[in-house]
Amino acid sequence: MIKRVGNQLRESSARADQPIADNLPNLFPVEEWRAFYWTMGSDGRVAEGRAVLNVPRGVAAVTQAVTIGENGVIENVRRWGVMLRGGILEAIGFDPTPFLTHDRSRYPSDDAEALHLVTNVTHFDLPGFFILASEEHPFLLFDPGGDLKGSYTNWYTYAGALAYIVTDGRLATSFGLTWEKDRVLYQKVMRALNELMAEKNREGDVESGAGHRLSC
Repeated sequence: MIKRVGNQLRESSARADQPIADNLPNLFPVEEWRAFYWTMGSDGRVAEGRAVLNVPRGVAAVTQAVTIGENGVIENVRRWGVMLRGGILEAIGFDPTPFLTHDRSRYPSDDAEALHLVTNVTHFDLPGFFILASEEHPFLLFDPGGDLKGSYTNWYTYAGALAYIVTDGRLATSFGLTWEKDRVLYQKVMRALNELMAEKNREGDVESGAGHRLSC
């Protein structure tokens, strides 16, 4: 069971036509990292996702290549995107102090503003309704040279995402252990969830049609 903590299951703020994740444009030199992942749409269909992450220059040089299943530079993947390890900033000597505005109308203290900056350097909203990251659908992150520097397989499976949506958030479980230990059971779960998703989509179509008729 994945605990519902904080905002890990919120929707992404990134638009589908926004493939470049740059939270602090033109603030410091960056290098382009590429994320390849899978995302489930609101209709329950899975599609490939791709995005470019603007990461502070120098991170590629201080990180090691990994294999799928090793997290590397990735701290977590969430429904909305990816979080990188804060240690990568220490490794390149990143100091947010020169970028502080000391704007007390926005931040109660310099420490609060520094935390905001560091968070925006390492947390990226990515396009997608519900980003998956499991052994079935791994999240992969490559540095500018094409080396795999991060992967994540310990977030929601396809079944977990479907269950969350068809129950309107009442069931929050990854189904990762089911996929790993009993594929037959996992497929049965998927069939049941797909039926529920199809029913939910039909109900949505009916409501949409009724709305159009009322507006005529």
